[in-house]
Amino acid sequence: MFVKSPVEQSVFVIYQYDYLYPLEHSYIVGIPIYKYIHLVYLRELRNFTLNVNIHRIVIMKKLLITFFTVFFCLTSSIGWSLELNDLVKRDGIYYEKFSDVPFTGKTTGPDQGSFKNGKKDGSWISYWGNGQLSFKGDYKNDKREGSWVRYWDNGQLNYKGDYKNGKREGSWVSYHENGQLNEKSYIKNGEKDGSWVRYWKNGQLRDKGDYKNGKKEGSWINYWKNGQLRDKGDYKNGKKEGSWISYYDNGTVFKELTGTYKNDIKVK
Repeated sequence: MFVKSPVEQSVFVIYQYDYLYPLEHSYIVGIPIYKYIHLVYLRELRNFTLNVNIHRIVIMKKLLITFFTVFFCLTSSIGWSLELNDLVKRDGIYYEKFSDVPFTGKTTGPDQGSFKNGKKDGSWISYWGNGQLSFKGDYKNDKREGSWVRYWDNGQLNYKGDYKNGKREGSWVSYHENGQLNEKSYIKNGEKDGSWVRYWKNGQLRDKGDYKNGKKEGSWINYWKNGQLRDKGDYKNGKKEGSWISYYDNGTVFKELTGTYKNDIKVK
């Protein structure tokens, strides 16, 4: 609804009464018309000013309510963001410093991820001090879960594989800092199992064989860094068994280690 200003109101009053009565001979309730108009003007000016101030207060109130509502919603949904070194760990639970409430929220900086009730939960990513990616993967209830990958600080791939309930599971592959293949393995229930092969940093084969329930089993062969055969023989339940032959890195037979073994002890 359009509200007339005090000036417009007074002009209207002057026009109305000057048209109906001569201004100098006109009275309203015993008051000369020009005095009456002045009183009307003052009253309307006061009311108009009061209405404007009230309107401004209402607008400011609405703006403040809107601002704090949005601010509260944002902080409630994303939680407070801190760096990992702003937290402390007590009995396996993360807390903000000087707090006894398990932390829920996200961390920023070199180590970025989420916490739920004081435990790592969800996607995590970490960076080396030089800005290179260090690792990325997921946590579930503070244990590694699913695909994980880690890098050396020069950007080369370090290892990649899967976790299940915090333990390595399935095929894993790792690399030396120079990019050469280091190890190919298979993990079952957190233990080495099946075929296993390793390489020296220069690319030469280091050793290969099989594991069973985390222990070496069957034929194994090992090499020196220069490619010379180091030793070969069989394992049973993680211990040397049967005939073994060993060599120095120059190819000469290592007689003290060559012979027949039983339960990891040389008997002949």
